[in-house]
Amino acid sequence: MASGRPVPTRIRALLRAQRAVASSLDLAGTLRTVVTEAAAIADVPIVRLLLLDERAQVLRFSVGMGLPDDAQRDLTIPVGTSFSGEAARTGRAVAATDVRSDPRVVCQAHVIDHGVISHLSLPLKVQDAIVGVLAFNSTDAREYTETEIALLSAFAEHAGIAIHNARLHEEALQAASAREGALEDVRNHEAFVRSVLGSLAE
Repeated sequence: MASGRPVPTRIRALLRAQRAVASSLDLAGTLRTVVTEAAAIADVPIVRLLLLDERAQVLRFSVGMGLPDDAQRDLTIPVGTSFSGEAARTGRAVAATDVRSDPRVVCQAHVIDHGVISHLSLPLKVQDAIVGVLAFNSTDAREYTETEIALLSAFAEHAGIAIHNARLHEEALQAASAREGALEDVRNHEAFVRSVLGSLAE
């Protein structure tokens, strides 16, 4: 069944969440904030964020809440497989009210062990490029309305951009650190050369 929270309340939560996600360029912090805020907007107990490994064409678990990390740390989903893989392949939301007998489930033991019933996967995109998937689970048979999916999709779109920006920032910091390391190596080499030349001149 759908969440009983009124739409205006959810819109306010969406706006707050978008501000929170955009407030930092720290990648790890951004990923955690996306999951926390997504759970608050959707009003679900279990959320996970999977990032796309473009080379391997698989989704890899990054961060989540509601389940032990050791239950999902090694989770990988090939693009096109299961709910999240289908969302990554099509770039569209994929929802299931009751996954317990759904043939798309690839890990039935996970569903049974954690009492997962409903599922919603939303693609995280930057323009048309997929960067990952947000997956929502609940322990009841929840049917997401079009309005709920639209609100959550708006958040996912914003989250995809925030993750992309945080990645660019992290890459820029790493590049700057590498340049500084290279310059330090040059300075150390020059100091060594001067020392050797000074010794030869004595």
